Amino acid sequence: MIVAGSGFVLFRYFPDGIRFLGLVGPEYHRNRCNGVYDIPKGVIDSGETAYQAAVREAMEEAGYRITDNSVIAGPFKDSLLTIWLAQVYNDPVITPNPHSGITEHEGYEWLKPEDLLNGCYNYHIPTIKRACAEIANV
Repeated sequence: MIVAGSGFVLFRYFPDGIRFLGLVGPEYHRNRCNGVYDIPKGVIDSGETAYQAAVREAMEEAGYRITDNSVIAGPFKDSLLTIWLAQVYNDPVITPNPHSGITEHEGYEWLKPEDLLNGCYNYHIPTIKRACAEIANV
């Protein structure tokens, strides 16, 4: 069964420049995906659009209420993922998934774009490259 997913690459302005949100994945994902950092994303549920799923996942995984005004670019499609670039203004709040009760990430870091690119899960590389190119235009 093929499962499509969607989510966001999130960024924030700091005094020394733009930083991307890197969610620290659990050890088994870090080992399996050859990287440390994930982004808020997940499976598109039945009856949802990719965008609706991305908004839901941003809330579930990082506590962000993403609005259309927050979205800077996208969607970027890579294989089964559809990702948007969006701006946020505060730190994430990582809580257990409301459906499974599992905390899906061990923490977070605000990273320079190139640091997220170099440390992300291997399957996020194409999307993070696109986000890095887009952020240069912001």
